[in-house]
Amino acid sequence: MSLVAVGSNIYRIGGDMPSSSRVWVLDCRFNTWHRAPRMRLKRSSPAASLIDGKIYVAGGCEDPSSVNWIEVFDPKTRTWGNVANPGTETRPGASVRSFGIGGKLYIRGDEYVVYDPKEASWNPIGLGIDMAFAASFNHCVIGDVMFLWDDDREFRWYDSKASSWKKLNGVEDLPNFYGYCKMVDHGGKKMALLWEGYLRSEFVVWCAEIALEMRDGDEMWGIVEWLDVVLSLNEPFRLFDANVLSATV
Repeated sequence: MSLVAVGSNIYRIGGDMPSSSRVWVLDCRFNTWHRAPRMRLKRSSPAASLIDGKIYVAGGCEDPSSVNWIEVFDPKTRTWGNVANPGTETRPGASVRSFGIGGKLYIRGDEYVVYDPKEASWNPIGLGIDMAFAASFNHCVIGDVMFLWDDDREFRWYDSKASSWKKLNGVEDLPNFYGYCKMVDHGGKKMALLWEGYLRSEFVVWCAEIALEMRDGDEMWGIVEWLDVVLSLNEPFRLFDANVLSATV
């Protein structure tokens, strides 16, 4: 199963075990579910990413050589469409992860490939692109910029012009946390950050709202505008297992 937020809707795509072609939609304005048209293939834990208002779903199918290995859904017309498959030599395989940035779809699996919808073309990702995010669940795309919480416990952003990861300034005073976090686009110019903690004998989840600002042309700054505990539990909670999305209501 994969989840994708589009405006005020959250799409639940495919299944886990067993696989499924079903697509469900949560309307966050009214907290109601309804069905969307099925995919052409049953999928288990496919990769799904939003690019220019359309949802691209790849992998997770029993036959990785299927002509429908990847398909695209248009929420406006509620229809599934064809996507040209990558060549067999560069196809990432059945188990993949993806993200959309700069109007292109990046897919990581056995191979790293990028799809350009405007050109309907696939290309291998060159050695000049640092895929440090690929092994991490602690990343997100905000306004065509990739952000990452790395193994050195620092926030970084990817400068596509310099083809390098740079430190996100201004967030050094956030409370210490270890392991992993969840971050998500919050309105296009802000990041919502969540992490686990332990406070007054309770297991808690913290949330910070961070405004993002570019300074001096090549320095990214984060301004913490809000910070508080949003969930308290008597038992441990694995934020790692949670899906965090941002919908407009």
